[in-house]
Amino acid sequence: MENNGSEQNHHHRAEDFVLDKELKELKIEFGEQLLERLRLLEKRPISEGERKKERKGHLSHSLNVEKICLFLLEKIKTKKLAKIDDKLIKKIRVAALLHDVGKTGPANANENEQKAVMDLFSFFEDEKLPQLSIEEAVNKHAEEKDKKFILENLPKGDDVECLKKEDLMKKVYQSHIHNTAEILKKYGFKHDIIYLAASHHSMGNNFKYEEVADKRQIMKFSSELLELCDFYEAAAARSKKSHDEIVKMMKEKFSTNKKQEIDDLINLFAENSLLMDNVRGKI
Repeated sequence: MENNGSEQNHHHRAEDFVLDKELKELKIEFGEQLLERLRLLEKRPISEGERKKERKGHLSHSLNVEKICLFLLEKIKTKKLAKIDDKLIKKIRVAALLHDVGKTGPANANENEQKAVMDLFSFFEDEKLPQLSIEEAVNKHAEEKDKKFILENLPKGDDVECLKKEDLMKKVYQSHIHNTAEILKKYGFKHDIIYLAASHHSMGNNFKYEEVADKRQIMKFSSELLELCDFYEAAAARSKKSHDEIVKMMKEKFSTNKKQEIDDLINLFAENSLLMDNVRGKI
């Protein structure tokens, strides 16, 4: 990917600083290999919307999702929408920081495989992209100097983890849920954080990782909150849509007569337009 010199490195140092600050506040340490994966999320910038201009990536997104979760969790406690304690808040915040780490590829991917998969996630995602083969997407979206590298370094492994150039991009998107769960297992995270991090597309895209299912209502509620925060942040950061327009999108995508708590959560977003300033860096 194109290197923007000291300006790009400045962003990476800034995000490293914010991540370090969050980990200290949470009183948790990530191992160096996991930290390297998180840094890679930022080194491969998102190639759309405001993130493209700022050369920011998926770590910036995760840090913002974590901030939105924390903001709304305080509102949930005040409104007594769910029984939220400090231990659960910590789990949700850690899961928010880690939910997209699977975009760096399978748990056992080498450095080049991680970079190749991350490059696939930097492509501008329009409606047609999931139905393109990886090879078609690379030829359409990758810079000329990167095409050969990506196609030669697609991860190998079992049927779930390996990617072939003829596979659809849809498989790439679905695979990051599985990868996130397996990476967190590899680094010793417990069930609750793995479940929350690996279930953040369960409602909208129906990407599920059944091996870490959880029937507890409070965990499902927490997973739904994280998924909504993920959706809101991505929509706000990658488009010029207003707060009200994004809330309308959320209602169309997620609202259901069968789950009042989802409607309650979406209404909570609707009441807090300050979230937009949070995402777009105005506060």
